[in-house]
Amino acid sequence: MKKRIMVFLISISLIGGVLFLLLPSNKNNDAINTLDIEESEQFLSEQGNTVAYGIKDTHGNIIDTGTEIPLENNSASIIFSLDHNIDEEREYMLLVFQDYKLSDYFVENSKEKTNNYKFNMNPNSTKEFNLSIDIDKSSQELSLVVIRKPAYQLEEMDFNRANILGETLSGRYTVNDKTNISKHREIIETKPDLILEDGTYDDLAIYNNIERMKVAMTGTVGEELSLSVGNSWGEDITYAIIALTDWKQDVIIGDKEVIFTTVKNESRNVFNFQLPNKEANFQFISFPFAYQVSENNYQSHYVFDTFRVLIQED
Repeated sequence: MKKRIMVFLISISLIGGVLFLLLPSNKNNDAINTLDIEESEQFLSEQGNTVAYGIKDTHGNIIDTGTEIPLENNSASIIFSLDHNIDEEREYMLLVFQDYKLSDYFVENSKEKTNNYKFNMNPNSTKEFNLSIDIDKSSQELSLVVIRKPAYQLEEMDFNRANILGETLSGRYTVNDKTNISKHREIIETKPDLILEDGTYDDLAIYNNIERMKVAMTGTVGEELSLSVGNSWGEDITYAIIALTDWKQDVIIGDKEVIFTTVKNESRNVFNFQLPNKEANFQFISFPFAYQVSENNYQSHYVFDTFRVLIQED
């Protein structure tokens, strides 16, 4: 289970441009920070290793999280940059979401769209590439989520590895600010199966047993589990929640690709669900302050994520 207090954005100067270092931390401040202290090849945490990510417009100007991405002819053209300051080769995958739904995009000069671009980083390297995303006129939010080691399957109960694999790099931005007159879109919420006020308010977690707080890292096809959406941020928060099966958006709860739920402060909403009927990596991602991204609200800039669950045959 993972707990974080705030995601801070720190600018760092690098050869070839300026990127952003993302530093999520633990709410209880009692666990290793898993983005700025990355694993070694044996998944042992070491000080000094960093992963930095950011986007710029086509003129090289930094686009801060929480701000508006400029559009031209209903298209967002941006430069994606990633600095991989780790002494190992690693694969990443880039996912793009419009209003919480997986979106196609073009990479560089490719004539074919993708919605799950994979790229490899050599040890201690930097890479940037152009993205072109067709933006729907009704869209209000654009989110970028970077998955680390997307093909890796965690078969054992290892909290360190699970935390490292589950944490995503993410950034959320607004689009169509001038054309969307109403910033508060009407949403239909999905009713939770249970609301608890038991002092355990992890942002997002999958449990085998909700009473015993047994976190799931593996599961069998079709297994019944529970998703817990917690809130200890001092105010009621509306979340958009999605499920990914092998990094494709899936319909898991309420027959919907995206569910919305408002969680009261110091409580958690619980949703019962079944794992997909296939062997795969599986993960939930939530977007706090749904349709309320703003430059001054740091909590609205990023996503929360569960541990990655490996689904296996019984």
